[in-house]
Amino acid sequence: MPSGAAIINASVNTDTDPRCVVRGSRCVIAGTSVSAQGDVQVTAGRSLVLIATTGDLSVSGTLDASSTRAGRRGAAANDPSCTTGNGVVNNSGGAVGVVWVHGTLGTGAGQTSPAPSLH
Repeated sequence: MPSGAAIINASVNTDTDPRCVVRGSRCVIAGTSVSAQGDVQVTAGRSLVLIATTGDLSVSGTLDASSTRAGRRGAAANDPSCTTGNGVVNNSGGAVGVVWVHGTLGTGAGQTSPAPSLH
């Protein structure tokens, strides 16, 4: 159980970031609350999971886990379950980002919405 807030204000490499707790193919960053500030790029082989255990999860800026044609591979872009029609792995494919929040999910401009329920 995290004992303090998690602040993400720099790029996250899901394979090497020391804030990641690795759970299978996931990089988990947890805090009592989680705040992503500024323009944060998420890259590498694992998907990113953010967990706010008692507070809010907020993004003030951009949390970008996308891949680009210029060569940047977003989080989990090399997932073997993402294939093209002929079965070849598409390394520029879709990035994966997962968010679970205990408190409220920030929607911008001071607005919040209830956290999604998990079943």
